[in-house]
Amino acid sequence: LAWGVVSGIVLGTNRLMSRVFYPFVVLLYSLPLLALAPLFILWFGVDILPKVVLVALAVWFLIFFNTYSGARDLDQDLLAVFRIMGASGPDKFFKLIVPAAMPWIFNGIRVAVPYALSGAVIAEMLVSKKGLGLLLVRSSQISDTAGLYAVLLVIMAVGIVLSQAANALY
Repeated sequence: LAWGVVSGIVLGTNRLMSRVFYPFVVLLYSLPLLALAPLFILWFGVDILPKVVLVALAVWFLIFFNTYSGARDLDQDLLAVFRIMGASGPDKFFKLIVPAAMPWIFNGIRVAVPYALSGAVIAEMLVSKKGLGLLLVRSSQISDTAGLYAVLLVIMAVGIVLSQAANALY
């Protein structure tokens, strides 16, 4: 989360870095995260780490793109006023750029929360010893319709709780 905010603000406020690195971010974002799961399993094993990495990557992209848009949307007149008044780099950053990007950051968090849950369930479906994703796979393998619906209802309930928590932040 923090890395997405920092990288979004850095690339959003620095035109040269944006021209260099933004195409690579878009290139990586175009890869389906599900296609990266086997690679993460090879790199990090079959424990919890590949799931965490998959979810963190999904969340990073959403937070990054929202923060990047917020930093790019900065009112240039306000920035000029700050420069004229002799504001230092940290003053501009903490008193103008970050507050201006906050609505975008919180919107990114609200969007990222359901994707984090989906990513965690998908990662558990691919490789897991426990969790809702494993229950979903097992229920579908034995044609347990009631169990399948129960797991889906639990996932939806968790999603609602997490979404409400994210909405409460803003």
